[in-house]
Amino acid sequence: MLLSEIFLENIALDGELEELLKLQLRKTFAVLNRQNKEDAACLRSHIAKKQTEIEQVEMNYALATDPRKTGYL
Repeated sequence: MLLSEIFLENIALDGELEELLKLQLRKTFAVLNRQNKEDAACLRSHIAKKQTEIEQVEMNYALATDPRKTGYL
């Protein structure tokens, strides 16, 4: 059991405060997670670009071509 779970078990809130706290936590999580989603999308884009570059390098290597002469990379 995590220390935070032990701590939270010892806190008692009435129903109204509990619902308000849950709502605030959901909103806070959404705000904090938005940046993570943007970062993940950016990283996926960079990975896709690098994968394309790797495939081109592999093709150049397989064909023993110089990428500077073919216009790739």
